[in-house]
Amino acid sequence: MIFMLERPGGQIAVHDDGSADGPVVVLVAGMGDLASSWDAVVGPLVADGRRVLRPEVRGHGDSDATFTEHGVEATASDLAALLDHVGRPAVLVGASFATASVAWVAAEHPERVEALVLVAPEENVEPKPAAGRAVSLLLRPGWGPPAWAAFYRSLAKGRRPAGFGAHMAALRADLRRPGHLASLRALAVSLTAGTGRRVFDEIAVPTLVLVGDRDPELGEPRAVVDALVARVPDAQGLVIEECGHFPALQRPDALAEALLRFLARSARA
Repeated sequence: MIFMLERPGGQIAVHDDGSADGPVVVLVAGMGDLASSWDAVVGPLVADGRRVLRPEVRGHGDSDATFTEHGVEATASDLAALLDHVGRPAVLVGASFATASVAWVAAEHPERVEALVLVAPEENVEPKPAAGRAVSLLLRPGWGPPAWAAFYRSLAKGRRPAGFGAHMAALRADLRRPGHLASLRALAVSLTAGTGRRVFDEIAVPTLVLVGDRDPELGEPRAVVDALVARVPDAQGLVIEECGHFPALQRPDALAEALLRFLARSARA
């Protein structure tokens, strides 16, 4: 089912699956992506007795496109409000830019977060003005949806599942909804402005870092994993083979297996 979470400036759509009484896992997609990117991961988590919540990022999916603030901190505030609504601590799983958002929640509200999973981590600390100008131009009306689709496809190195084409069509359709392209553009510009906060250094909960071995956004994926595991006190990492920037979509089998192992370890700890 889907419920709407009231927030200042609009509503956040949240997909809610599994047992209402089960341990809570929150899955957050990256910029320009949809909660449906996690579809193939939901089943194994639900079968493990968990409640799986998938909020759509502001201006994505069925979330409102009326928000005036976007970015790492705005997304973190929505996740904190979601945990308030649920009333129980949760494991937060973020992809791409949302890894900084879930880490932000863990830093600000450690009592609400049991563990973190960082998929294709991006901290977005330093400003990148040239990138800001580029995305502002790229995501303009008219050519924005096909341009974003082409960029998204370029990041999906490695395996592409049978449903990849349908997912790409859903992304393009979502950007044609009123206000959604403008929301994506605002989010992208916000991220290139940087947060100035090295929030990964503030993580104090068990953490799993997952990256694809062919992720073009990360340069040297194995080095990224090693560096982040060294920064976070209780962290472990895994490089997923034959995968680019979207492990949940490209290798859900490997991601789900690693996630379930990590959750079992965290529960024992």
